[in-house]
Amino acid sequence: MCGILGFVKTEDSDIDKVGVEKILKHLYSFSESRGHDSSGIAVVNDKKILVHKRAIPAWKFIKTKSYKKVISKEKEIQAIIAHARMETNGSFAENRNNQPVVKDGLITVHNGIIVNDEELWKKYPTLKREYEVDTEVFNSLVTLYTQEENDLLSSIKDTLELIKGSYSFATLFEKFNYLL
Repeated sequence: MCGILGFVKTEDSDIDKVGVEKILKHLYSFSESRGHDSSGIAVVNDKKILVHKRAIPAWKFIKTKSYKKVISKEKEIQAIIAHARMETNGSFAENRNNQPVVKDGLITVHNGIIVNDEELWKKYPTLKREYEVDTEVFNSLVTLYTQEENDLLSSIKDTLELIKGSYSFATLFEKFNYLL
């Protein structure tokens, strides 16, 4: 299974760039044993959510210039979710299948496997499948139910009742200032 990691930085935090890099290095080193096929990160700052992912193990990922660029504005960082992936479904060679999965206004990292994703795509033909990875159906269903019910908490509950398998999620919402 995969490794998910992250943290939230409060306004009065004194964590500087070096601190952010050290925290992430340690979290990735613990999580990489859970998956080494690909790595990804989503960084929330006061302007937007930056997502970066590559089909390389975490120890290589954190050394790349592109990764360092994403985490370089440590004073603006509010939260980070990240992922060390072990391929289950959806080839890691296709970067769009790697995590975080960005779909329908949600940015999600997922540990586990949704075993009824094919069944759910058939049950909800109005949803448009774009990737091969099972995490995508979680994002699409939460968004669908949020639009129908206008209640985020109920939409998450309804989605979790539908999916079967093993799962832990960390999700950021583009429209809401929430971390699930």
